[in-house]
Amino acid sequence: ISSQATPYPLRFKPKVALVTCSNLPDWEVDDQPLWQELRTRSVELVTPAWDDQNFDWSSCDLVIPRTTWDYQGRWENFLAWMERVHQESTLLNPIELMRWNLDKRYLKDLRISQPQTEWIEQRTLENLKEAEQLAEQLCQRCKKLGWTRAFIKPHIGASAVGTLRFKTDLIEDQNRLAEHLLQWTPTHTLILQPYLQTVEKNGEFSAIFFSGEFSHGVQKIPVAGDYRVQDDYGASDRPWTAPDEWVECCGDLISRLPVMPLYARCDALQNEDGTFALVELELIEPSLFFRHDAQSPARFAEAILERIAAPHP
Repeated sequence: ISSQATPYPLRFKPKVALVTCSNLPDWEVDDQPLWQELRTRSVELVTPAWDDQNFDWSSCDLVIPRTTWDYQGRWENFLAWMERVHQESTLLNPIELMRWNLDKRYLKDLRISQPQTEWIEQRTLENLKEAEQLAEQLCQRCKKLGWTRAFIKPHIGASAVGTLRFKTDLIEDQNRLAEHLLQWTPTHTLILQPYLQTVEKNGEFSAIFFSGEFSHGVQKIPVAGDYRVQDDYGASDRPWTAPDEWVECCGDLISRLPVMPLYARCDALQNEDGTFALVELELIEPSLFFRHDAQSPARFAEAILERIAAPHP
């Protein structure tokens, strides 16, 4: 699909909200090619912040979270906002998918290759000594599993906030883990996985889908020695040719969701043997890296118009 393609036929001029946040940095321009494609198709485009109390969501034919990147610290408010929009307009992705996807415990429901995972349930640690005891137990558990290095992240979060990598036999790292647990376990369930050192060289791989159809792939590479693949930390990104078998696996995963998402991003790391392991299925506000595929904004614009013409239940 190109920007010169015949637009999906509509009998009215739809109003679409690509929702953002009030503190979006000026340098974030990746969605602008999508804006142009929608306007080319005679869409009335607005970009309100999700927490704008004065915006009339019922005035929109479709509301799509795009750069709502400040909700993680107040996710209950974000959930309430989604419920409101769901009542007043058409929210995509569908609310049942986003509600489920907000908590990384959704990973338990997915039948696809993933890193081995241990779950550390939310609990109150009274003091550092208790945290040190838990850290020692977790390191012992990691050693039994054969993990020399491990990685921890919160069940609700984004942009690598609340993450930690550590060596399981290093006392300094065990102490850092204890401090991390003391801070995070009172408010979050934590995910414990083996640390895949391939991330430092190869980064993270993303396969992007619109209405279940594969669009394009992106490789995100951290700065030397780091594991964080977000550009907030200086990481870079480039086009990636996703292997057919991995695209098929991710496409099958998406097709088995209760409702077909308008957009989905499957994030994976590479195992030592070159195979891929899913680490996230992003259905709420993923970067879609339009800059790495010239035709992808048009593909997404057409998928949006198809949903407006024939809304999915």
